[in-house]
Amino acid sequence: MRTNYFIRVIFFLLFFSGVAQENNSSVIDSIKSYLYNARSNQHKYDIRKSIEYCNKVIELSQKINNDEYLVRAYNMVGASYEQIADFKNAEKNYQKALLKTKNIDNDTLVSWVYNNLGNVYSDGYKETDRGISYYNKALSILKKLNDTVEVLTPTINIAWTYIDAEKFDDAFPYLQEARNYSKNYEVEEIAVSLNYLLGRYYVHKKEFDIALEHFEASILSGEKKGMFLELSDVYLEQSKLFEALNDNDKAFIAFKKYDASRKEVLDKEKIKQLEIAKAKFDVDEFERDLGKARKENAIQTSNARKSKIITIISIVIVFILIILLIVLYKNYETKNELSNILKIQNANLEKSKAEAEKLSQLKSQFISTVSHELRTPLYGVVGITSLLMEESDLSKKENQYLKSLKFSSDYLLNLINDVLQLSKIDSNKLKLEKTDFSVQALLDNVMSSFEYLLDQKNNKLNLEIDKELPCTLKGDTIRLQQILVNLVGNATKFTNDGEIWLRLRLLKIADNIATVNFEIEDNGIGIPKEKQKEIFDNFLQIERKDADFQGTGLGLSIVKRLVTLFGGEVNLKSEPGIGSIFSFTLDLQIGKPLSEDEICQEVYENVHLNNKILIVDDNKINQVVTQNILKKEKFKTVVVDNGLSAVEKIKQDHFDLVLMDLNMPVMNGFEATQKIREFNESVPIIALTAVAIDEIKDQVYKAGLNDIINKPYDNQDFFQIILRNLAKNEVSES
Repeated sequence: MRTNYFIRVIFFLLFFSGVAQENNSSVIDSIKSYLYNARSNQHKYDIRKSIEYCNKVIELSQKINNDEYLVRAYNMVGASYEQIADFKNAEKNYQKALLKTKNIDNDTLVSWVYNNLGNVYSDGYKETDRGISYYNKALSILKKLNDTVEVLTPTINIAWTYIDAEKFDDAFPYLQEARNYSKNYEVEEIAVSLNYLLGRYYVHKKEFDIALEHFEASILSGEKKGMFLELSDVYLEQSKLFEALNDNDKAFIAFKKYDASRKEVLDKEKIKQLEIAKAKFDVDEFERDLGKARKENAIQTSNARKSKIITIISIVIVFILIILLIVLYKNYETKNELSNILKIQNANLEKSKAEAEKLSQLKSQFISTVSHELRTPLYGVVGITSLLMEESDLSKKENQYLKSLKFSSDYLLNLINDVLQLSKIDSNKLKLEKTDFSVQALLDNVMSSFEYLLDQKNNKLNLEIDKELPCTLKGDTIRLQQILVNLVGNATKFTNDGEIWLRLRLLKIADNIATVNFEIEDNGIGIPKEKQKEIFDNFLQIERKDADFQGTGLGLSIVKRLVTLFGGEVNLKSEPGIGSIFSFTLDLQIGKPLSEDEICQEVYENVHLNNKILIVDDNKINQVVTQNILKKEKFKTVVVDNGLSAVEKIKQDHFDLVLMDLNMPVMNGFEATQKIREFNESVPIIALTAVAIDEIKDQVYKAGLNDIINKPYDNQDFFQIILRNLAKNEVSES
C-alpha cells in the first residue's frame, strides 16, 4: 500500500497546526480530544469507534462553522475506509473533505486529500492515470509551499505507481526528485521505500550493481526500524536479482531472510486481518443502524416540515387568490379604459408621423431645390468674377472690388453647403465617402479660401503639418474640408490683427490606420466658459461688438455633427481675451502612395491642349463662363443648349470631351448621355451640375457619364478633372 497521509501523518500537525482560534474554546478542546481518540482507535483497527469519534467532530465543527476540522474529520473517515479496502466509501469521504477545502486557507490539508484520492484510484480502482493526476495536484501544491518534507510522499507515490505499471522511464524522474529532497532529511521509513523502488528500477535497466547497492541501503534502513513487512519485499527482490546473476548462494540467503521476515510478521498479519474483518463487519452494522436512525429521523422531520409548509401554502394561496380576483377585476376595468385611450393616441401618432415625414421630405426637397437654384446663378457670378480677375489691365480699386465680390460669392456658396449638409444630417441621408486624397492639396484649398478675409482682418494663417504624416489619406475629403473651412472661418471672423494656426499631428499608425489630431488655434476674442457648450447648437451666435461676418450660427453645429459622423469628438479650450483652440482626432486609412492624378501626370503633359470640347448647357451665362475659361487654356469649344442638339453634334463631328448639364429642356443630360452611348462609348462625358454630388452620383454613373464637376467650381479642380478624363481616354485609345 502506498503512503497515506493519515496513516503516516505527523501527529504533531493534527493538534498544533495553525487553526484559527474560535471564541468557544471548550468546543475546540472537545474536537481535538475526539480527533485524538479517532486516531488512536484507527491504529488499533477499531474502525467503528474511530468513525464514531469522527462523526462527533463533524457535528461540533458544523455547529461552530469550522470547515478546517470538517476537512480533517472527513479525511480521517476516508482513511479508515481505505484501511479496510472499502475504496468506494473512502473516495466518498475524501470528496467531502475536498469540497470543504474551498472554504479554508490551508493548502497542506488540500494536498493530503489529493494524495489520498490518488491512493484510492491507483491502489483501489487500478486507474493509474487518474491516480497520478491526483498525486500531481498534491505535488503542485506542496512545491508552491516549498514544503520539502511533505513533498516526498506524493513524489514517491507517483514513482511507485509507474513502477507497478512497468513504466520505469516515467518513474525515474520522480525517483531522482525524491532522492534530492531526502538528502536533507534522515527519515528511515522514506529511505526504505525510496531505495526499494530505485533497486527495482535499476534491475529493469539491467544495472545490477547499482540495484544491489539500493537494495542493501533499503535493508539497512529497514533493519534499524524493525520494518519486517517492508524488508520482506526487499529481500524477495534481492533474491530474484541474485538468481538472475546465477549467484545461487546469495539468492538462497536472501530468500531465507525473506522467509524469516515473513514469519516475523505472519502472526501479526493474521491478527491484523482478523481484526480488519471484524472491524469491517462492525462498520457495516454501525452504518446500517445509523442509516436506519437517520432515515426515521429524516422522515419525521420531513413530515412535520411538510405539514407546516402545506398549512402556510394553503393560507398564502387563499390570500393570493382573493387578491388576484380583486386585481383582475380592477385590471379589466383599467384595460378597457387604457385600450380606448391607446387607440386614440395611436391614431394621432400615426397622423403626426405621416405629417412629420411629409414635412421632412418637403423640407429636404425645398432645401435641395433652393440650393440648386442658388448654385446656378452663383456659377455665373463666380465664373465671370474669376475671368475678370485674370485681366491684367484692372486698376487696384477694380481688383479690390472683384476680390470682394469673389469672397462674397464663396461665402454664400459655403452657406448653401452648410444648409444642405445640415438638412442631410437631420434626415439621416448623409453618408461619408472614402476616396484617396492629398493632404497638402486639401490644406491648400482651405488656405486659399481665406486669402481675402485674412487680408481684410489683418490676420496671418500658419500651417503646421507633422513630418511623419502620410502624404495621402483615405476618407471623405469634401466633408473634411468643410469641417476645416468652418473652423478656420470661425477663427478668422473672431480674430483681428492676430494669428491663426492650423495643425495636423500624427498620433499613431496601426493596421494601415493613421490617427490624426487636427487643431485650429487663434488668439482672438475667446469664448466665455458659460457659452462653450451652447456654441455647437444650431443658429447660436456669440454677441460681439463687431457685426462684420456675424454668420448664421450653423458652422460649429455642422462641424460637431460631421466630426461625430467621422467617429471623433470636437474639443474646445478657450479663455476670453486670450483665444480659442478647437481640436478633434480622426482615424483615417492610409491612401495609396500615388493618387490617380499623379499616375496620370506624365500623360497630362502629352495631352494636346487644342482638344475640342462640346459644352451642353441651356443657361447663356453659364455657356459664356465655361467657354471663356476653356478658351484661355487653348481648348476649342462648341456650345449647344439642349441634350438633343448634343446628340446630333456628336454624330456629325468628333469631340474629345463633353461637358453635359443635367437639367435642360427638350432632352436632359441623362437621356442625352444614354443616346450618345448607343453609338459612341469612348468619348468622355462629364456632368456639369449645381446639384450636390452625393445626391446624383449613382444616377450619373448609371447613365454612362464618366465624372462630375459641381457648380460653382474651383478652376484648378475644373481643369484637373478635364485633364484626367482626357488622359484616361488617350491611354485607353493607345
